[in-house]
Amino acid sequence: MLKIIPLLLLLCTFTTAATAQSGAISGTVLDSSTGNTVPGARISFRAALRTFVAHSDSEGRFVIGDVPDGTGYTLNASKDGMKSARVKATVTGGGSTSVTVSLTSRYLTLTSHNSGKAVLAGTEEPILWESGGITTLRIEFSINSGKDWLLIAEHVDADSGRYIWNVDDIPSPNYRIRLTDENDPSFSDESDADFGNSSAWVSEDTFIV
Repeated sequence: MLKIIPLLLLLCTFTTAATAQSGAISGTVLDSSTGNTVPGARISFRAALRTFVAHSDSEGRFVIGDVPDGTGYTLNASKDGMKSARVKATVTGGGSTSVTVSLTSRYLTLTSHNSGKAVLAGTEEPILWESGGITTLRIEFSINSGKDWLLIAEHVDADSGRYIWNVDDIPSPNYRIRLTDENDPSFSDESDADFGNSSAWVSEDTFIV
């Protein structure tokens, strides 16, 4: 009887391995700005303590095999000079799942002055951003929540990702920053919320609204 138990355990191990299923995730990587396929993009995700990696071919296609069944895998896609993206994928019953991944070659995102944190007049304040496919920027500020805009700087190199702003001494709790592509004024990004200039916090009567 003692000799039979190890044999049963061994059979159970083989049975579990045989019933475990794996599938595949395939897809196409596109440039959301142009609709063209993107070759050479890197796609990766974690599953079952492993990291799966693939690169899109000359037609923007990729296939990742031997993927265990699972729900909501997060695929991370990236390529130099493009804004990264994430998509979800699910593999069930050892099948194949197809996804479309959209990267962006032209983008502009203000990454500072979004939280509502006040600035101090007369100080140097870094304005930060991420961009791609843009050459020069116009940087402006508003003191009335974006109704009107005042110039900070123009012809700013977009690739620099930052500009040092000497904060103006204009009282208002409703400041905003805006970045604009100088070659396409319709393409811009601005602060998510108003922020104040703390030099204005003498009394509410001094605020400009």
